[in-house]
This record gives sequence, structure tokens and C-alpha cells, in this order.
Amino acid sequence: MNRNIIILLVLLMAGIACYLLVINKPWTTFKGELKDFAIHDTASITKIFLADKTGRTVLLQKQPDQTWLVNGMYKADQKKIDLLKQTMKQVQVRNPLAESEFNTVVARMAANAVKAEFFNEDKLIKTIYVGGQTNDNTGTFMMIEGASTPYVTHISGFVGYLTPRFNTEAIRWKTKEVFVLPAEDISTISISYPQDISASFIIDNTGTTPVLKDSNNRIHSADIGFLKYYTASFSNIYFEGYVEDIKPIQNDSIRTTPVYCIMEVKQKSTGKAIRLQIHKKGVNRRSTQQFDEEGNKLTIDRDKYFAFLNNEEDVVYIQDYVFRNLFKTLADFKATLRPTP
Repeated sequence: MNRNIIILLVLLMAGIACYLLVINKPWTTFKGELKDFAIHDTASITKIFLADKTGRTVLLQKQPDQTWLVNGMYKADQKKIDLLKQTMKQVQVRNPLAESEFNTVVARMAANAVKAEFFNEDKLIKTIYVGGQTNDNTGTFMMIEGASTPYVTHISGFVGYLTPRFNTEAIRWKTKEVFVLPAEDISTISISYPQDISASFIIDNTGTTPVLKDSNNRIHSADIGFLKYYTASFSNIYFEGYVEDIKPIQNDSIRTTPVYCIMEVKQKSTGKAIRLQIHKKGVNRRSTQQFDEEGNKLTIDRDKYFAFLNNEEDVVYIQDYVFRNLFKTLADFKATLRPTP
């Protein structure tokens, strides 16, 4: 074979080898478990710990009844737990970092990344660091503990970035449910109006039919059908959201305003009571209604109230649209009495 042809073939093969070496980058960590961000058996996850560089931490723990707790105290929003688990099941590497962005991304992650640890009981399954989004907002910078470089991750078919799903604010993980009880599991309902005791009432649901009582525990006649309907109304009640970034002095100020209504529902199966303390809210620039029907400036918000759930410190918003049918008085039930034939 011609010597020049042999030399050309050798050079060609060497060029191909160099090209494949550069493309595959065998010296990088883009291999093995260091690129496998997903947890394929998310059912095995029983504990999740999230922490950021500011010192905020969130501990999410699965309970024997399959519910989750936030920081060992508050019931978690199951939909958000499920979304995070789904994220960890589906997340995958989209592409490695471009050499030009390596230093910038690493610096930003060192300052702002969220550390996410996933456990089965006390056994650590995986630790990842979650950074911000790519410039096109469709990828998320992530890094597995022990790796030497972050990667751009995504979920196939999802347009957006994943960082918000790893929130380190405990309040964002708490459930918004207030009363989610079937009528047959309610033993008593107590509705108290501190500024009008005569309007307060109790529904005793421990017997075969509900019984209406006043605040002094005296029995009153009422439409049984209406009592049953009202009791069933406590099966799907949620608050709108938390009052975030509120200062302690503002929290205390709300607590010291006159209480409009206290709702307390006791559960048969557990014996526990759910208590909601409700305060009227002043009108502000965000209030939907600023004036009444005659054009007078409103001082009390007609659409929202402040409230405190059980013994929690956080202030929540509740909507009149959701709660108005629960704001009944003793007279409302007595007015529904059917005439005796």
C-alpha cells in the first residue's frame, strides 16, 4: 500500500479518536449515579429535609396514618408532598454545563442552592443541591452530593424550572384545610359569637339525630333536616392562604381585636377538636369592595377575615364566600321550623 495512503489513514483514525474523546468527555463526572438525580422508588421516601444558605430548614415526615407533618408540628399539604415526590421520580439530566457558564453557576449555587436530603426512615437515599433556573427558564441547575459539577435538569414534557418545588419556608408546606370531616365523624359543633352570646349555639351529633342547644346547653327545637345539612357542610372547608411576612407586633394587633366568631368542631373517631378563631379584617387597597351600595367608604372587608387555627401562631385569610353558610345563628335554625300539621 502506498506509504502516503497509510499515513493519511493513520491520521484520519487519530482524528476520529480525538473527536470521540472530546465528545464523550470521559474525564467528566457525567456518568453513573452522579448524573442519576431521580429516586425511582419514591414510595420508600419517609423523610425529607430541606435547607438553604440563610438558615431556613424544613423537615417533612411521613406518619403511620400516611399523612405528613411539617417540622413535627403541622399537617402538610399532601398535594405538595406528592408533587415533590413526583419531581424526584421524573427529574433527569437535560445537558451538562457549558464550559463558559461553569464558574458562574457554581458560584451561584454555592451562595443560594437548597440542600435536599431524602430518607427511608433514618437511611439516607440521596442528597442533591438545587440551584436556580437556566436563562430560558426551562432547566434547573442541580448537583448530586459528591459530584464535581452541576448539570442542567428538567422533567420531560414540563415547561418551566423546578426550584420552587424545594421551598424552605415551612409555611408553604402546611395544609390549608380547616374542617375536612364527614358528618358521621362529627360529635359536636360549637359556634360562638363573643359579642352576641344569644346568637351562639351547639349542635350535638352524638345520637341518632342531631340536637340543637344554646350556649347554656338548653335544647331548642329545630328542623332536623337543616341540622343534618349544616353538619355535613364541614366536610370540605379550606382557608385561602397564610398572611406572610407579618411582623410579631402585627400578629399581636390582630389577636387583640374583638373576636367575631369561634368555630369548634369535635371529631368522634379521635376525640380531637378543631378550633378556628375569626376576626374581622379592615379594608385596604387590595380589598375587592371599597364602597357599599350607597357609595360610602367601607371600613370592614366584606370578602375576607383574619383567623387563627387551633393554637398556631400563623395568621390565615378565610373567604366569606367559603364560610358564609357556616356563619349561622341560633335564630336561623329556629326560623326553619316546619309548622305542626
